[in-house]
Amino acid sequence: AAEAPALLAAQSALVEYYLSDSTLYIFCISNEGAYSWRREHWSIEQNDRTVQLAKIAANPINDKATKSRFIELAAELYHILLKQELAQLPHVESLVIIPDEVLAFLPFEILLQKKTADTEHFTKLPYLIADKSVSYAYSATFLRRQQQIQNTRGSGRKPFGSFIPRYSSNSRDPRSGEALNNLEDIRTAALFLQKLLSVSNSEQAPATEAGFKKYAAEYAVLLLGMHGFAEEASPEMSRLMF
Repeated sequence: AAEAPALLAAQSALVEYYLSDSTLYIFCISNEGAYSWRREHWSIEQNDRTVQLAKIAANPINDKATKSRFIELAAELYHILLKQELAQLPHVESLVIIPDEVLAFLPFEILLQKKTADTEHFTKLPYLIADKSVSYAYSATFLRRQQQIQNTRGSGRKPFGSFIPRYSSNSRDPRSGEALNNLEDIRTAALFLQKLLSVSNSEQAPATEAGFKKYAAEYAVLLLGMHGFAEEASPEMSRLMF
């Protein structure tokens, strides 16, 4: 906790979550050193509700019943996960979230700061992202390592890099069997961005797993255009397909 404020920009806070079988621990520290922690009861039902919200958010929301359910869950989870912390830190403008377990599937940006009955004006709901910028880290240690890389390479990094593999006609995900089609729309967007940023093809690394691991840190902005699979039951098996 003593080192965390040094990792944070002005008017920001780090919120870290730890889930045990029935308890959620929430730790919060601001760039000014204000520290708090608390625990909340966490049930299997709340796990399910978190996954449900993530699934709703990942798809188009058209019918009124789904919109109402989204509003209910997004407001409920905001109340559990962030309301107390942000009430204590009203000046904070940006958050670094370190999720745990099922919370890693949740885009915190969509949480609602209050519940509303308005299902008609969906773009005007009180989303967290309307007031706070949100970023994520695996841990405070990893965040420190990211900053060290940025400090040592930041000035010399290339402005833009894309990793968009070309799949063969018979490529499939080995676990699900799903076909891996080439993502040409993303490739077209990447070429447009290269032109916009005056980046040549020669500055792009090979779109392979080895190429990504070796060269990704050399770019200021990355575009990944590939198939990805999230395994809810076994998160360690989640994967990107190069």
